Amino acid sequence: MRRRAAFTLALVFGFVPAAASAEGGSFSDAEVLGQKPAVRVDLAQTRVSAYEQDGRGYQSQAGPLNGRGSEKLQVLQVQGEFVMQQGEHLTHRVWVPVDLVTSASANAIDKYYSKPDVVSSASAQNMAQEVEYELSDRADANTTWTGGVGFHHEEPFLSWLYSLEYRRSFAEDNATLSIAANQVLDWFDAFALGGSRRGRASRASSNLNLGFSQLLSPTTLAAVSYGVTLQRGELSNTWNTVPLAAGGRESENLPRERVRHAASLALQQYLPWRGALRLRYRFYRDDWDVTAHTLEAELRQRVADWLLVGASYRYHHQAAVSFFTIDAVPALSPYATADSDLGGLFTQTLGGTASVNLPTARLGTLFLSFGFDHYFRSDKLRVNVATWATGFRY
Repeated sequence: MRRRAAFTLALVFGFVPAAASAEGGSFSDAEVLGQKPAVRVDLAQTRVSAYEQDGRGYQSQAGPLNGRGSEKLQVLQVQGEFVMQQGEHLTHRVWVPVDLVTSASANAIDKYYSKPDVVSSASAQNMAQEVEYELSDRADANTTWTGGVGFHHEEPFLSWLYSLEYRRSFAEDNATLSIAANQVLDWFDAFALGGSRRGRASRASSNLNLGFSQLLSPTTLAAVSYGVTLQRGELSNTWNTVPLAAGGRESENLPRERVRHAASLALQQYLPWRGALRLRYRFYRDDWDVTAHTLEAELRQRVADWLLVGASYRYHHQAAVSFFTIDAVPALSPYATADSDLGGLFTQTLGGTASVNLPTARLGTLFLSFGFDHYFRSDKLRVNVATWATGFRY
Protein backbone atom coordinates (compact mmCIF):
# COMPACT_ATOMS: atom_id res chain seq x y z
CA MET A 1 0.00 0.00 0.00
CA ARG A 2 2.84 2.43 0.80
CA ARG A 3 4.49 1.81 -2.56
CA ARG A 4 1.21 2.50 -4.35
CA ALA A 5 0.69 5.73 -2.40
CA ALA A 6 4.26 6.87 -3.10
CA PHE A 7 3.81 6.19 -6.81
CA THR A 8 0.52 8.16 -6.84
CA LEU A 9 2.23 11.13 -5.19
CA ALA A 10 5.00 10.93 -7.78
CA LEU A 11 2.45 11.25 -10.58
CA VAL A 12 0.53 14.10 -8.92
CA PHE A 13 3.41 16.21 -7.63
CA GLY A 14 6.06 15.36 -10.21
CA PHE A 15 8.74 13.69 -8.06
CA VAL A 16 10.06 10.14 -7.98
CA PRO A 17 10.52 8.38 -4.60
CA ALA A 18 14.19 7.43 -4.30
CA ALA A 19 13.55 4.23 -2.34
CA ALA A 20 10.59 2.86 -4.27
CA SER A 21 11.11 -0.82 -5.02
CA ALA A 22 9.22 -3.92 -6.07
CA GLU A 23 10.14 -7.16 -4.38
CA GLY A 24 13.46 -5.64 -3.32
CA GLY A 25 14.30 -4.24 -6.80
CA SER A 26 14.12 -0.65 -8.07
CA PHE A 27 11.58 0.55 -10.62
CA SER A 28 13.02 1.52 -13.98
CA ASP A 29 12.63 5.07 -15.23
CA ALA A 30 10.10 3.90 -17.80
CA GLU A 31 8.06 2.12 -15.10
CA VAL A 32 8.00 5.17 -12.85
CA LEU A 33 7.73 7.99 -15.38
CA GLY A 34 5.98 6.23 -18.22
CA GLN A 35 6.16 7.96 -21.59
CA LYS A 36 7.38 11.49 -22.21
CA PRO A 37 5.04 14.21 -20.87
CA ALA A 38 1.98 14.50 -23.09
CA VAL A 39 2.23 18.31 -23.12
CA ARG A 40 5.25 20.50 -22.55
CA VAL A 41 5.70 24.26 -22.78
CA ASP A 42 8.27 25.44 -25.34
CA LEU A 43 7.79 29.19 -24.94
CA ALA A 44 6.11 31.53 -22.46
CA GLN A 45 6.63 35.25 -22.94
CA THR A 46 5.13 38.67 -22.31
CA ARG A 47 5.73 41.70 -24.48
CA VAL A 48 4.97 45.36 -23.90
CA SER A 49 5.02 47.84 -26.81
CA ALA A 50 4.57 51.61 -26.68
CA TYR A 51 3.55 53.24 -29.99
CA GLU A 52 3.57 57.02 -30.40
CA GLN A 53 2.56 58.72 -33.65
CA ASP A 54 2.47 62.40 -34.57
CA GLY A 55 1.71 64.19 -37.81
CA ARG A 56 -1.00 65.95 -39.79
CA GLY A 57 -3.29 64.74 -42.57
CA TYR A 58 -6.23 66.03 -44.60
CA GLN A 59 -8.44 63.10 -43.62
CA SER A 60 -8.44 64.29 -39.99
CA GLN A 61 -10.95 66.84 -38.72
CA ALA A 62 -8.73 67.73 -35.76
CA GLY A 63 -7.62 70.92 -37.49
CA PRO A 64 -8.79 73.68 -39.90
CA LEU A 65 -11.90 72.99 -41.98
CA ASN A 66 -9.94 72.74 -45.24
CA GLY A 67 -6.50 72.06 -43.80
CA ARG A 68 -4.58 69.20 -42.27
CA GLY A 69 -5.68 67.89 -38.88
CA SER A 70 -3.84 66.03 -36.16
CA GLU A 71 -2.94 62.36 -36.69
CA LYS A 72 -1.68 62.03 -33.15
CA LEU A 73 -2.06 58.48 -31.87
CA GLN A 74 -0.78 56.63 -28.82
CA VAL A 75 -1.02 52.90 -28.23
CA LEU A 76 0.16 50.79 -25.31
CA GLN A 77 0.03 47.09 -26.10
CA VAL A 78 0.54 44.17 -23.72
CA GLN A 79 0.93 40.69 -25.22
CA GLY A 80 1.11 37.20 -23.86
CA GLU A 81 2.31 34.27 -25.98
CA PHE A 82 2.47 30.56 -25.17
CA VAL A 83 3.75 27.72 -27.37
CA MET A 84 3.10 24.16 -26.23
CA GLN A 85 4.16 20.84 -27.71
CA GLN A 86 1.76 17.88 -27.47
CA GLY A 87 3.36 14.55 -28.24
CA GLU A 88 5.58 14.29 -31.29
CA HIS A 89 3.26 15.90 -33.84
CA LEU A 90 1.08 18.69 -32.38
CA THR A 91 2.11 22.24 -31.50
CA HIS A 92 -0.28 24.72 -29.89
CA ARG A 93 0.23 28.51 -29.95
CA VAL A 94 -1.88 31.03 -28.06
CA TRP A 95 -1.37 34.78 -28.54
CA VAL A 96 -3.29 37.41 -26.55
CA PRO A 97 -2.63 41.13 -27.24
CA VAL A 98 -4.45 43.94 -25.41
CA ASP A 99 -4.21 47.54 -26.72
CA LEU A 100 -4.96 50.79 -24.94
CA VAL A 101 -5.46 53.39 -27.70
CA THR A 102 -5.85 57.17 -27.77
CA SER A 103 -6.59 58.87 -31.09
CA ALA A 104 -7.06 62.57 -31.69
CA SER A 105 -8.12 62.09 -35.32
CA ALA A 106 -10.94 59.68 -34.59
CA ASN A 107 -12.02 61.72 -31.57
CA ALA A 108 -12.67 64.72 -33.80
CA ILE A 109 -15.05 63.17 -36.34
CA ASP A 110 -17.84 65.40 -35.02
CA LYS A 111 -15.73 68.58 -35.03
CA TYR A 112 -17.50 70.64 -37.70
CA TYR A 113 -20.99 69.32 -38.16
CA SER A 114 -22.41 68.41 -34.75
CA LYS A 115 -22.07 69.14 -31.08
CA PRO A 116 -18.88 68.05 -29.34
CA ASP A 117 -18.44 64.65 -27.71
CA VAL A 118 -20.95 62.75 -29.82
CA VAL A 119 -18.61 59.79 -30.30
CA SER A 120 -15.51 60.82 -28.40
CA SER A 121 -16.10 58.34 -25.58
CA ALA A 122 -15.26 55.50 -27.95
CA SER A 123 -12.34 57.06 -29.76
CA ALA A 124 -10.63 59.37 -27.27
CA GLN A 125 -9.48 56.34 -25.34
CA ASN A 126 -10.31 52.79 -26.32
CA MET A 127 -9.27 49.29 -25.37
CA ALA A 128 -8.86 46.51 -27.92
CA GLN A 129 -8.50 42.82 -27.12
CA GLU A 130 -7.61 39.90 -29.35
CA VAL A 131 -7.14 36.17 -28.97
CA GLU A 132 -5.46 33.98 -31.58
CA TYR A 133 -4.95 30.22 -31.48
CA GLU A 134 -2.90 28.07 -33.88
CA LEU A 135 -2.58 24.30 -34.06
CA SER A 136 0.24 22.73 -36.10
CA ASP A 137 0.23 19.06 -37.01
CA ARG A 138 3.49 17.53 -38.22
CA ALA A 139 1.89 14.87 -40.38
CA ASP A 140 5.25 13.31 -41.30
CA ALA A 141 8.93 14.23 -41.38
CA ASN A 142 8.38 16.57 -44.33
CA THR A 143 4.80 17.84 -44.00
CA THR A 144 3.17 20.25 -41.54
CA TRP A 145 -0.39 21.58 -41.48
CA THR A 146 -1.24 24.68 -39.42
CA GLY A 147 -4.73 26.02 -38.74
CA GLY A 148 -5.57 29.19 -36.87
CA VAL A 149 -8.55 31.14 -35.54
CA GLY A 150 -8.73 34.56 -33.93
CA PHE A 151 -11.16 37.10 -32.53
CA HIS A 152 -10.67 40.86 -32.12
CA HIS A 153 -12.90 43.22 -30.15
CA GLU A 154 -12.98 46.92 -29.40
CA GLU A 155 -15.89 49.25 -28.73
CA PRO A 156 -16.99 49.98 -32.33
CA PHE A 157 -15.31 47.02 -34.06
CA LEU A 158 -15.42 43.21 -34.18
CA SER A 159 -13.23 40.95 -36.31
CA TRP A 160 -12.87 37.20 -36.91
CA LEU A 161 -9.72 35.61 -38.38
CA TYR A 162 -9.20 32.15 -39.93
CA SER A 163 -6.07 30.66 -41.49
CA LEU A 164 -4.77 27.40 -42.94
CA GLU A 165 -1.19 26.65 -44.05
CA TYR A 166 0.42 23.67 -45.76
CA ARG A 167 4.22 23.41 -45.53
CA ARG A 168 6.40 20.72 -47.09
CA SER A 169 10.17 20.31 -47.17
CA PHE A 170 12.17 18.67 -49.94
CA ALA A 171 15.72 17.58 -50.70
CA GLU A 172 16.61 16.64 -47.13
CA ASP A 173 15.10 19.86 -45.74
CA ASN A 174 17.14 22.05 -48.10
CA ALA A 175 13.98 23.42 -49.77
CA THR A 176 10.54 24.33 -48.42
CA LEU A 177 7.20 25.03 -50.11
CA SER A 178 4.34 26.74 -48.26
CA ILE A 179 0.75 27.52 -49.24
CA ALA A 180 -1.34 29.62 -46.86
CA ALA A 181 -4.91 30.95 -46.95
CA ASN A 182 -6.29 33.62 -44.62
CA GLN A 183 -9.80 34.97 -44.15
CA VAL A 184 -10.71 38.08 -42.11
CA LEU A 185 -14.27 39.27 -41.45
CA ASP A 186 -14.80 42.75 -39.96
CA TRP A 187 -18.03 44.17 -38.53
CA PHE A 188 -18.04 47.74 -37.24
CA ASP A 189 -20.02 50.92 -36.61
CA ALA A 190 -20.56 53.23 -39.58
CA PHE A 191 -20.65 56.99 -38.98
CA ALA A 192 -22.40 59.71 -40.94
CA LEU A 193 -20.85 63.12 -41.48
CA GLY A 194 -21.17 64.81 -38.11
CA GLY A 195 -20.55 61.75 -35.99
CA SER A 196 -23.98 60.10 -35.76
CA ARG A 197 -24.02 56.33 -36.16
CA ARG A 198 -25.78 55.05 -39.27
CA GLY A 199 -25.86 51.35 -38.47
CA ARG A 200 -23.27 48.66 -39.02
CA ALA A 201 -20.88 48.01 -41.90
CA SER A 202 -18.75 45.00 -42.84
CA ARG A 203 -15.81 43.95 -44.95
CA ALA A 204 -14.18 40.66 -45.91
CA SER A 205 -10.50 40.10 -46.78
CA SER A 206 -9.45 36.85 -48.47
CA ASN A 207 -5.75 36.16 -48.88
CA LEU A 208 -3.67 33.44 -50.55
CA ASN A 209 0.14 33.20 -50.15
CA LEU A 210 2.68 30.98 -51.90
CA GLY A 211 6.24 30.73 -50.66
CA PHE A 212 9.39 28.82 -51.57
CA SER A 213 12.79 28.79 -49.86
CA GLN A 214 16.02 27.13 -50.97
CA LEU A 215 19.29 26.58 -49.14
CA LEU A 216 21.88 27.74 -51.67
CA SER A 217 24.87 26.82 -49.53
CA PRO A 218 25.51 25.87 -45.89
CA THR A 219 25.47 29.61 -45.07
CA THR A 220 23.01 31.10 -47.59
CA LEU A 221 19.22 30.86 -47.76
CA ALA A 222 17.02 32.39 -50.48
CA ALA A 223 13.22 32.75 -50.40
CA VAL A 224 10.53 34.00 -52.79
CA SER A 225 6.84 34.57 -52.11
CA TYR A 226 3.69 35.85 -53.76
CA GLY A 227 0.42 36.88 -52.17
CA VAL A 228 -2.94 38.07 -53.49
CA THR A 229 -5.70 39.62 -51.38
CA LEU A 230 -9.30 40.34 -52.33
CA GLN A 231 -11.16 42.85 -50.14
CA ARG A 232 -14.89 43.54 -50.41
CA GLY A 233 -17.36 45.63 -48.45
CA GLU A 234 -16.90 48.94 -46.64
CA LEU A 235 -13.18 49.63 -47.07
CA SER A 236 -13.23 53.00 -45.31
CA ASN A 237 -13.27 53.47 -41.54
CA THR A 238 -16.37 55.66 -42.27
CA TRP A 239 -15.21 58.69 -40.27
CA ASN A 240 -12.49 59.97 -42.62
CA THR A 241 -13.44 63.15 -44.48
CA VAL A 242 -12.27 64.88 -47.68
CA PRO A 243 -11.88 68.67 -48.15
CA LEU A 244 -14.07 70.05 -50.98
CA ALA A 245 -12.86 72.48 -53.63
CA ALA A 246 -15.99 74.57 -52.96
CA GLY A 247 -15.30 74.60 -49.21
CA GLY A 248 -16.41 72.33 -46.42
CA ARG A 249 -15.97 68.58 -46.26
CA GLU A 250 -17.67 65.37 -47.26
CA SER A 251 -17.28 61.78 -46.11
CA GLU A 252 -14.54 59.71 -47.70
CA ASN A 253 -15.90 57.40 -50.41
CA LEU A 254 -13.88 54.34 -51.49
CA PRO A 255 -14.60 51.56 -54.00
CA ARG A 256 -16.17 48.49 -52.41
CA GLU A 257 -13.59 46.10 -53.86
CA ARG A 258 -9.80 46.02 -53.91
CA VAL A 259 -7.45 43.39 -55.37
CA ARG A 260 -3.91 43.56 -54.00
CA HIS A 261 -0.79 41.73 -55.22
CA ALA A 262 2.59 41.46 -53.48
CA ALA A 263 5.76 39.58 -54.43
CA SER A 264 8.99 39.45 -52.44
CA LEU A 265 12.53 38.12 -52.66
CA ALA A 266 14.68 37.56 -49.54
CA LEU A 267 18.28 36.49 -48.98
CA GLN A 268 19.78 35.46 -45.64
CA GLN A 269 23.53 35.09 -45.22
CA TYR A 270 25.47 33.78 -42.23
CA LEU A 271 28.57 35.87 -41.52
CA PRO A 272 31.77 34.22 -40.25
CA TRP A 273 32.06 36.63 -37.30
CA ARG A 274 28.91 35.13 -35.71
CA GLY A 275 26.57 37.46 -37.49
CA ALA A 276 23.74 37.19 -39.99
CA LEU A 277 22.52 39.52 -42.76
CA ARG A 278 19.00 39.53 -44.18
CA LEU A 279 18.02 41.45 -47.33
CA ARG A 280 14.48 41.69 -48.70
CA TYR A 281 12.74 43.40 -51.63
CA ARG A 282 8.94 43.59 -51.97
CA PHE A 283 6.90 44.74 -54.96
CA TYR A 284 3.25 45.72 -54.52
CA ARG A 285 0.47 46.56 -56.98
CA ASP A 286 -3.31 46.89 -56.66
CA ASP A 287 -6.29 47.89 -58.80
CA TRP A 288 -6.51 51.29 -57.08
CA ASP A 289 -3.37 52.19 -59.11
CA VAL A 290 -0.99 51.94 -56.17
CA THR A 291 2.50 50.70 -57.01
CA ALA A 292 4.99 50.32 -54.16
CA HIS A 293 8.58 49.19 -53.66
CA THR A 294 10.07 48.22 -50.32
CA LEU A 295 13.70 47.48 -49.44
CA GLU A 296 14.76 46.06 -46.08
CA ALA A 297 18.11 45.19 -44.52
CA GLU A 298 18.68 43.62 -41.13
CA LEU A 299 21.99 42.78 -39.45
CA ARG A 300 22.30 40.65 -36.31
CA GLN A 301 25.50 40.11 -34.39
CA ARG A 302 26.22 37.78 -31.48
CA VAL A 303 28.49 39.75 -29.17
CA ALA A 304 28.68 37.01 -26.54
CA ASP A 305 27.00 33.67 -25.94
CA TRP A 306 24.36 35.49 -23.92
CA LEU A 307 24.03 38.75 -25.92
CA LEU A 308 22.64 39.32 -29.42
CA VAL A 309 22.27 42.80 -30.97
CA GLY A 310 20.75 43.91 -34.23
CA ALA A 311 20.11 46.88 -36.50
CA SER A 312 17.62 47.32 -39.33
CA TYR A 313 16.72 49.77 -42.09
CA ARG A 314 13.60 49.90 -44.27
CA TYR A 315 12.78 52.13 -47.26
CA HIS A 316 9.31 52.23 -48.80
CA HIS A 317 7.99 54.24 -51.75
CA GLN A 318 4.42 54.21 -53.05
CA ALA A 319 2.25 56.02 -55.60
CA ALA A 320 -1.10 57.51 -54.59
CA VAL A 321 -4.45 55.88 -55.32
CA SER A 322 -6.04 57.30 -58.48
CA PHE A 323 -8.79 59.14 -56.55
CA PHE A 324 -6.60 60.82 -53.90
CA THR A 325 -7.46 64.52 -53.57
CA ILE A 326 -7.38 67.40 -51.12
CA ASP A 327 -9.93 69.51 -53.03
CA ALA A 328 -12.61 67.09 -54.14
CA VAL A 329 -15.26 67.89 -56.77
CA PRO A 330 -17.97 65.24 -56.25
CA ALA A 331 -19.41 65.71 -59.74
CA LEU A 332 -16.12 64.63 -61.35
CA SER A 333 -15.57 61.35 -59.49
CA PRO A 334 -17.70 59.03 -57.37
CA TYR A 335 -14.66 58.20 -55.22
CA ALA A 336 -12.47 60.47 -53.13
CA THR A 337 -10.00 60.13 -50.28
CA ALA A 338 -7.55 62.44 -48.55
CA ASP A 339 -6.15 59.73 -46.29
CA SER A 340 -2.41 60.30 -46.03
CA ASP A 341 -1.83 56.52 -45.98
CA LEU A 342 -3.26 56.35 -49.52
CA GLY A 343 -1.26 59.27 -50.91
CA GLY A 344 2.06 59.23 -52.72
CA LEU A 345 4.91 59.07 -50.23
CA PHE A 346 8.18 57.51 -49.21
CA THR A 347 9.06 56.28 -45.74
CA GLN A 348 12.15 55.21 -43.82
CA THR A 349 12.48 53.16 -40.66
CA LEU A 350 15.56 52.82 -38.47
CA GLY A 351 15.58 50.15 -35.78
CA GLY A 352 17.76 48.48 -33.19
CA THR A 353 17.40 45.45 -30.90
CA ALA A 354 19.25 43.82 -28.04
CA SER A 355 18.51 40.40 -26.58
CA VAL A 356 19.94 38.68 -23.51
CA ASN A 357 19.66 34.89 -23.03
CA LEU A 358 20.40 33.42 -19.59
CA PRO A 359 20.16 29.63 -19.09
CA THR A 360 18.63 28.55 -15.79
CA ALA A 361 18.85 25.28 -13.93
CA ARG A 362 15.16 24.38 -14.04
CA LEU A 363 13.17 26.93 -16.06
CA GLY A 364 14.90 26.73 -19.42
CA THR A 365 16.43 29.88 -20.91
CA LEU A 366 15.37 33.25 -19.59
CA PHE A 367 15.41 35.89 -22.33
CA LEU A 368 15.13 39.65 -22.11
CA SER A 369 14.89 41.79 -25.23
CA PHE A 370 14.44 45.44 -26.10
CA GLY A 371 13.75 47.05 -29.45
CA PHE A 372 13.23 50.57 -30.74
CA ASP A 373 12.08 51.74 -34.18
CA HIS A 374 11.84 55.27 -35.56
CA TYR A 375 9.58 55.66 -38.61
CA PHE A 376 9.30 58.85 -40.63
CA ARG A 377 7.88 59.70 -44.01
CA SER A 378 7.73 62.45 -46.60
CA ASP A 379 4.42 63.95 -45.37
CA LYS A 380 6.03 64.63 -41.97
CA LEU A 381 4.30 61.79 -40.13
CA ARG A 382 6.60 60.17 -37.58
CA VAL A 383 6.25 57.14 -35.34
CA ASN A 384 8.32 55.84 -32.42
CA VAL A 385 7.87 52.26 -31.22
CA ALA A 386 9.58 50.81 -28.14
CA THR A 387 9.18 47.11 -27.25
CA TRP A 388 10.21 45.14 -24.19
CA ALA A 389 9.85 41.35 -24.01
CA THR A 390 10.71 38.76 -21.40
CA GLY A 391 9.98 35.08 -21.01
CA PHE A 392 11.32 31.53 -21.00
CA ARG A 393 12.24 29.09 -23.75
CA TYR A 394 12.19 25.50 -22.61
